[in-house]
Amino acid sequence: MECSASGKREVRRMANVNGFTGESGISLCMIARDEEAVIGRCLSSVADVVTEIIVVDTGSSDRTREIARSFGATVVSMPWRGDFAYARNIALALAAQPWILVLDADEELVRGEEAPKEEDFLTLLSRARRDGVFGYNIRMVSFVGTGEEYVTDSVCRLFRNDPRIRFSGPLHEEVASSISRLSGSGIADLGVAARIDHYGYLDRVIAEKRKGERNRAILDTVLRRFPNDPYWLYALGTEHYQEGAYEQALECYARSLPFVPKDAGYLSDLRLKIAFAFRETGRRRDAVLLADDALRDYPDYPDLLELRAMLAVDEGEEQGALVLLSRAREAGDRSERYSSCSGSGTYRTLHMIGRIYERLGQREEAIEAYRRSLTMNSGYAPSQHRLKAMIVED
Repeated sequence: MECSASGKREVRRMANVNGFTGESGISLCMIARDEEAVIGRCLSSVADVVTEIIVVDTGSSDRTREIARSFGATVVSMPWRGDFAYARNIALALAAQPWILVLDADEELVRGEEAPKEEDFLTLLSRARRDGVFGYNIRMVSFVGTGEEYVTDSVCRLFRNDPRIRFSGPLHEEVASSISRLSGSGIADLGVAARIDHYGYLDRVIAEKRKGERNRAILDTVLRRFPNDPYWLYALGTEHYQEGAYEQALECYARSLPFVPKDAGYLSDLRLKIAFAFRETGRRRDAVLLADDALRDYPDYPDLLELRAMLAVDEGEEQGALVLLSRAREAGDRSERYSSCSGSGTYRTLHMIGRIYERLGQREEAIEAYRRSLTMNSGYAPSQHRLKAMIVED
């Protein structure tokens, strides 16, 4: 264990200044390796929130440990064992506060500045015991590509410090299962109180960290032990999917889908990805059948409605596509319920509506759709470009 005297003083100072001791004190638990470029941003984002910082370093050769200690962190060094849950649980075991917040170095906590005072997450923690809450799901915003787009999810990253609550899974590890076993449910939504911004899925980061290669190696090991586990097959399929290897993704998904529990949180995303992969591999009829079947279970899933609209356009059914996109707009942002791409149900859907109106030669309707898209997100480049092009045509 590495913790300088100045680091210990800094932890105590944080506890005194922040005043979040008692039932709402928070330990930040993190695992990291070679994250000197980003760990400072992460720790700065929680400096006024957490009482202590625990960092498990799995082999850094840069200044990661030094930077962490400058924030008052207790730093523990251990070799990487190819198991994320194992490393995370080492950090959890060292936490001293009644609540644990888990972040990665390439993430940051964004407080909900507009959240009502009673929904501030520190206020929520103070009454969590009364409410029977053991953990909170936090909205995760993962930026992808070059950073202009993002996908959303909901993850349990804030939970009680209890030795029975531990992570499981060597990759895509999660803690919610242990909370469910402990409390029956006990997980609430943090709502607008805070979100986590995640930058680890940016193209440059994936390339620099060689994440695809690392993840596939872990998954290959897991699947040798559990060859028919539906979640790990879904995870491996998604690695192929993200690389555009749709045939390989479909092979994994086909083995996974029949055995996925009906209440599994990833089932809606799995069915969406299968339908999209069918379309990308030329199996449009299969894509239509699967999308229609999935919409019976998820009628308010805007990403699925958008995909079904794309399939309608493929068949020359623009009017049908407009009806589907209208449903997506009515659904709006459903990122708290589904894994969803940025703008789905809002500005991206309006852009798609504009493109269809252009195909139909309905110029004024297209311009109006692009303008409404930009009203919702003034920086959305696709709508900016199309609106500018149409105005120039005048």
